[in-house]
Amino acid sequence: MRKAILAFVVVALVAFSVVVFVPLDHIESAERMAVGEMILCSAPVRGDIEAAMLTQKPMPTVSGAHCTEGITYSVDSNELLVSSSKYSIELLFQAAIEDEQVIWKCSGKPLKYVPNTCRGNT
Repeated sequence: MRKAILAFVVVALVAFSVVVFVPLDHIESAERMAVGEMILCSAPVRGDIEAAMLTQKPMPTVSGAHCTEGITYSVDSNELLVSSSKYSIELLFQAAIEDEQVIWKCSGKPLKYVPNTCRGNT
């Protein structure tokens, strides 16, 4: 009887430890990977926007294009909106010129998938 109780206590402690100490981030890894793709896919367009702002040339007029299935982006003035239709995630990049350099700020939703560096900060 003591062995059965001891075994039950050990199993209960292991289960408790797993619930408390194992992060559940792997459940949302597909969404986080999609955000990474969204940032990577938007890099060339952000470069085009920077070049246009620094040379005072017309902004690129890209809309609806995508580099990976389900990820689209659109440009409106100095803003770039990148969307994932599959995961309902949006990232908004906003460019501004400060001291003759282009500074990017970004935000997005839902907030739990937005990287810390992109939560309304530079």
